[in-house]
Amino acid sequence: MKLKDICCACLSIERRLTPLNCIDDGANKLFCLLSNDSDAYQAMFNKESTHQYICWECGALLRRLYSFRQQVLVAQTQLVDILDDTHDIDSNKECLSKLSYNYK
Repeated sequence: MKLKDICCACLSIERRLTPLNCIDDGANKLFCLLSNDSDAYQAMFNKESTHQYICWECGALLRRLYSFRQQVLVAQTQLVDILDDTHDIDSNKECLSKLSYNYK
C-alpha cells in the first residue's frame, strides 16, 4: 500500500482521495490545527505535503474546523477590545454564529 492510497487524517483507504496540496491552503490549515501537538506537527512538517492525501470527508471537516478557529480568534479579539474599554459592550457587534437564532 502507498501513501497516496491512505487519508492522512483518518487513515481510510476505501475513499476517493485528494492531494492535500490541492485543497485551498490545505497543508497550512492542517499545520495550523496540529500546531498544539508538537509531535504531530513535527511529523507532518517533516513530510512533504505533496505526498499527503486526504479524503473528502476529512477535507470538509478540515475547512470547517479551520473556519471555526478563525471565528474564535475574531471573537477573542473583540472581547479583549471590550475588556480594554476600546469598544463599548453595547456597540453593535455582529454575531459570528451561523445559527439562525441569536439569544439576547
